[in-house]
Amino acid sequence: MNLISMENERYLWLVTKSIKGEITPEEEAELKEILKDSPEVQERYSVIEKFWKQEVYYNQSSDSEEALKKVLAKINERNPVVKTRRLSFIRIAAAAVVVLAIGIGLYSYTLFSYKPAQLMEKYSGKGSRSMITLTDGSRVWLNSDSRISYPKTFAGDSREVFLTGEAFFNVAADPEKPFYIHLSDASIKVVGTSFNVKAYSNEEKIQTSVVSGKVAFMPKAHHSQQYLDTLLLTKSDKVTYSALSGEIQTEVTNTLDDKAWINGKLIYKSETLESISRQLERSFGKKVLIKDPKIAKHEFTATFEDSSLNEIMYYLSLTSQFKYTITDSTLVIY
Repeated sequence: MNLISMENERYLWLVTKSIKGEITPEEEAELKEILKDSPEVQERYSVIEKFWKQEVYYNQSSDSEEALKKVLAKINERNPVVKTRRLSFIRIAAAAVVVLAIGIGLYSYTLFSYKPAQLMEKYSGKGSRSMITLTDGSRVWLNSDSRISYPKTFAGDSREVFLTGEAFFNVAADPEKPFYIHLSDASIKVVGTSFNVKAYSNEEKIQTSVVSGKVAFMPKAHHSQQYLDTLLLTKSDKVTYSALSGEIQTEVTNTLDDKAWINGKLIYKSETLESISRQLERSFGKKVLIKDPKIAKHEFTATFEDSSLNEIMYYLSLTSQFKYTITDSTLVIY
């Protein structure tokens, strides 16, 4: 996608609605179609979205124009070559103002090939797990098909990372510099503690369970930048949040079970085969197809440790009326 198409009014309008959380499912599909054709534009959009989330969260800004000005200023600050521009906003409509701001931001970003401030990225692919140590001494275990973005060094008065997927955090204590994990529909604030986070993009629910210490779980309303009431969680507390329905559940949990995946354990407690299949797909890197919708709703309770996919499917099939075939790339259940 070239600079001319990036300035297309329709494209800018979709970007505006997306970062403000006001985009409809149909418009979201249209934007995704545009972004998938250009990895560069997709990366630039992600940068603006991340800065926008931070601006709205930390400053609780309700003025879209002012918030976007600050976002663009932050982006330009990271590029010393970029000169500060005066933005003249024609106040015909607030939406038009926002589109103009984003248009100028994307234009300057394209010219100077902006890169996020030394943001590093670690991805643990399907069928694998990994562990990284951040510069502050915090350790992060990544489950299969999980991604974390983090700065090369933590500057300022906070430590911030972005997570998609599942991870176990052992955060180094630093009362003067709180640690934030930003998810798609929530954020988590900690000082020094250990906890598990599950927030896959293809699953509706986000889960957080605390092994030690205390965390503040801050859910965000679906398709909105507005945060709901903060939940304080302590040892053995677990929260499950659905941004789609707004439902929040808290319970006392066995945190050893919640983090058992670190040691190669798969624990299912009254989980549907549909849910299990998503986990198996990530754990073994094979596409899972369930041919019968009725079978997908069957529930299972079981524990497996360092078991092969064939072993897991064999024992699950003993308790339910289904068959399966495994190839190099797929698992078919029928």
